[in-house]
Amino acid sequence: MLFTTLTASAQVGQTGGPKPNQIPNPSPTAQHTNGIGISFVRIPAGSFMMGAGDDDREASAAEKPHHRVAISRPFYLARHEVTQAQWEAVMGSSPYTAQRSNPYYDLPGIAERLRKPTNPATASWNDAQTFIQRLNEREGHGRYRLTTEAEWEYAARAGTTTAHSFGNDARQLGRNAWYGEDFATGSTHPVGQKLPNPWGLYDVHGNVWEWV
Repeated sequence: MLFTTLTASAQVGQTGGPKPNQIPNPSPTAQHTNGIGISFVRIPAGSFMMGAGDDDREASAAEKPHHRVAISRPFYLARHEVTQAQWEAVMGSSPYTAQRSNPYYDLPGIAERLRKPTNPATASWNDAQTFIQRLNEREGHGRYRLTTEAEWEYAARAGTTTAHSFGNDARQLGRNAWYGEDFATGSTHPVGQKLPNPWGLYDVHGNVWEWV
């Protein structure tokens, strides 16, 4: 899960604002680390083509049509998914103590593979909202929230127009993402082990799905 701090907004089909291919790279000094060690990077304002085109045979109908979206204000986004250690620092308990609908969590050996401090915390959307509320209370403000779907895809693409943030060569996926394992025998992995995208964000491909 990735969270934003400070105000951000996205408008679909905005005609003003940043022009295509005029997306600045985030400054490497534009960073923030909060009280529990979540590191954020500043994502610049800009625009991008969201979703998939009709020529993308692997895309679902929900990913279409391909359309331009403008992100009118910069925002801060966590470099990694929230780890189990960070979750426990806020919530006071492991995310795996919550009721689960996925029967695989109860299989022999799964808990030992999943429950590691640097692995991502996985939780329901409602539990994620509780985490955000408590994190805001802990930090004394109300600036943390989930990204919008547009903000997440914009940051994941990181100014690129290729199939993946690292290019079109799917053979490079193993250098950039954990993927393809059978959950019954595999596991999530510690955050930040693969290559980051051009804006310094890790695991935008693979490892776990992320809420928006």
